[in-house]
Amino acid sequence: MINNTKELILQMVKDLENTSWTYHGYAYKRTMRNILIGNKNAYIAPCFTDKPYYGIFRSMTLQQVESMADELVASGRLSYVLTNRGRLYLSIPYQECA
Repeated sequence: MINNTKELILQMVKDLENTSWTYHGYAYKRTMRNILIGNKNAYIAPCFTDKPYYGIFRSMTLQQVESMADELVASGRLSYVLTNRGRLYLSIPYQECA
């Protein structure tokens, strides 16, 4: 499940990048957590109810999300930029185009 979860997180980051103009959602840890726990009260998360990563966890801390994303950064599969809102995680192809 761990490798599958990492693949789902990668897909979620890419989906957030591809829909950022539509939903104005970006791959910050709070947004990612809201999607992963299926928070129906969040602004962006309900837009992803049809995705396999939506609601796969019952609960999760922001530190857990950051830890999983940082593992993908360490393995070279994600990157991030620091913004005034914190780390914005980026897929590697997105970073190369930016």
